[in-house]
Amino acid sequence: MQQYENARLIKVFEFHREREREREREREREYMAAISVEITGPSLEREELAFVLKDLVGYILYMHHQIPMTLDQLQVESAKSAKIQTQENVHCRALEKNERRKEIRTNRSIQKLRKVKESVDSLLSATENAVKVLQDVSCFLLILGPHTRRPSGLYELSIQCKFSTETAVKSTTGQALDSIAEPCIKTTFLARKIVRELISAGACGSSIGTTKLFLLIRADARSTTPEGFIPKRNYTCKKRQVLPFVISIIPGPEDEEIGGRVMESVASLNIHNDGEKDLTWFQCQHNVKGIRYEAANK
Repeated sequence: MQQYENARLIKVFEFHREREREREREREREYMAAISVEITGPSLEREELAFVLKDLVGYILYMHHQIPMTLDQLQVESAKSAKIQTQENVHCRALEKNERRKEIRTNRSIQKLRKVKESVDSLLSATENAVKVLQDVSCFLLILGPHTRRPSGLYELSIQCKFSTETAVKSTTGQALDSIAEPCIKTTFLARKIVRELISAGACGSSIGTTKLFLLIRADARSTTPEGFIPKRNYTCKKRQVLPFVISIIPGPEDEEIGGRVMESVASLNIHNDGEKDLTWFQCQHNVKGIRYEAANK
């Protein structure tokens, strides 16, 4: 009898907690800019998602003035600067005093660019590995700010379509920025469409000073924690300080059943699936720190 009463109380508690979560989600919908992007088919490849994340990270860093150029330009400039620096270091001792000072400032700028590229490489390679390893990946958070709980800018990428290969696979880390597989036309179109929708929604960047970019993934709590990530249960942030941009990737018209279920709900920052799935956040241990590139270019 006591066990029956305890089970009944637990069900009542769960019911009221879910009602409270629903009210909170309704309140949050008033404080966010929701964007829906439809893919061309019913499913999405995990490699395609990694490329979309790469473009989104580059967009956020560039539009919020954390890097002086796009990721593609940063990659080219970093490789070019490494060759130039190697050649100039040989002749550095023969330079005059004033020229040597200019050379030192240039080298410092090159080192800053290289450090940013390395941190972006680490973030993207760890994320690509996590996408392949984690089960039931449903959401990504990209947070600009000094800490994950105090955002200055907030972007949520909600995955509301299924993956072509549902089973996660083993992967390796340590890949560089240019090692992510070349995208197909569909993936490039999807990434560009997301950027266009963000610009239309007013996510054109703001001057928030030099800060950091953090990345979190929401997935099945029973998944093996991927390398470079740590689990963050019961994660929350003070999201009402900023306007969150919520990007929902929804399936194409080929899968009407999934599309109908998706359109019933809008992604929010505190969705917790009830029932069988136990979802939690995984935070990437690599973050990208912006640089004061205006001062560096003087």
